[in-house]
Amino acid sequence: MPRDDLDHAFVAYLEQQFGEELAAFLEHPPVLPFIRVNTLRASVPQVLATLETYGYRPRVHPGLPLAIAVDPSQPDPTCCLHHFAGHFIKQSLASMLPVTLLDPQPGERVLDLCASPGSKTTQIAAAMAGQGEVWANDLAGTRMNALASRIDGCGVPQVILTNQPGERLPGFIRGGFDRILADVPCSGLGRNDLLGEIGHRFQRRRSAAAMPGLQYRLLLAACRLLKVGGQLVYSTCSLTVDENEAVVDQVLQRLPMRVVSVAPPPGLIVEPGRSAWNGVTYHPDMVHAWRLRPWENPTEGFFAVRLEKTDALGPRWPDETPEMEETPTLSWQDPAMEEVLAAIAEDYGVPPERFSGQRFVYKRKGISIVPGAWETLWSGLHRAGLPFARRRGAMWRLSHAMIQHLATLGELRHNVVTLTHAQMHLLAAEGRCAMPPGWEAPSPYPVVAYGDLGPLASTYWEEGALRWKRARSYLVLP
Repeated sequence: MPRDDLDHAFVAYLEQQFGEELAAFLEHPPVLPFIRVNTLRASVPQVLATLETYGYRPRVHPGLPLAIAVDPSQPDPTCCLHHFAGHFIKQSLASMLPVTLLDPQPGERVLDLCASPGSKTTQIAAAMAGQGEVWANDLAGTRMNALASRIDGCGVPQVILTNQPGERLPGFIRGGFDRILADVPCSGLGRNDLLGEIGHRFQRRRSAAAMPGLQYRLLLAACRLLKVGGQLVYSTCSLTVDENEAVVDQVLQRLPMRVVSVAPPPGLIVEPGRSAWNGVTYHPDMVHAWRLRPWENPTEGFFAVRLEKTDALGPRWPDETPEMEETPTLSWQDPAMEEVLAAIAEDYGVPPERFSGQRFVYKRKGISIVPGAWETLWSGLHRAGLPFARRRGAMWRLSHAMIQHLATLGELRHNVVTLTHAQMHLLAAEGRCAMPPGWEAPSPYPVVAYGDLGPLASTYWEEGALRWKRARSYLVLP
């Protein structure tokens, strides 16, 4: 974007933050679109073969083996039916780096402090192979809707959702997290395609001071929630020193935290963080942070640094342990669940004992399924686990997420209708197709299956036709 189109005060701020790099930032070409393979549902070879069949020319990044670049001139890959099935999600290359740096492990307790829209949350859960606890927090409203939708689409089973201001989260939940991702709200000044919008916000405030203050409070909250010896990644999609090194430096000067040096992945040009800028010095270990500049890499600008908590916090920043009222979850043999699972067995052919190792959160209109170790859950949660089934009158209808989860395991065999290419294309494009001749649905909610995806989604039938509310002109493999 030409600097002449920007407010003069905003340009002066950019010049102060970017220095001689400003021209390169303003003039770099559009970045490449990437997708990330969801290893909970598919493998890299499977996704590559699928994309090639769709007509894409995919290229695996040499340093991030789950990252696949697609040609920007081709259709958005989220239009593919395999994206609906959770085989991959659209995520920029830079957005994958904070979780790569965090390196979550199976069985750990991990927090995504500012989680929406959920790309990094699902990346964390996949890296943990569906084992352990992932807490995903964000503000209420549409941000939570986007977060829940992304989690459901990827079939992530071990996520707990909370909707609190991140800086206040230590007063709501117990700490002791093994790892925390603090990918905080920022100005977005790692993307030149947003400069017009960012400039308008700057012009209204006439200042950039508000954002670093919030970022510091969020990072402080993350430090309070982290256990001693735990790892934390602070990241932004901004390249300004105000929002990155200056924020982290405050924590390093005041709290028992240290920078952890991690070698960046190959195939990227990663600059070190700045220990001095515009006459101001910062902690010398800031050079171990990662700076990704968009004029040197096929993605937007990004900053990330990994920190370790070396000791308990002092009395000024206590490790809070709030009182949390807990609610028991239900086993598969609980009387309330016996009726539900009997109905699921009759309509879908999945025996109740299949769920003997899991537990349930039962509400009047809907049920969620959670790992078997979660015998109790905090009553103040927004949601836990995957949606299992919703009540429809006197019936229980399996969720899309649960259908795809059972299909991945090859455990859904009843009430499934397999569609031809022409039928699936019509259903995806128009939300309606004729019921295959001679097939009678044992329930009003048949499950459609297609090709290598197998059982895919819950539909409903009326007047001899299948209907699908989630239809959106998906691209369907021939």
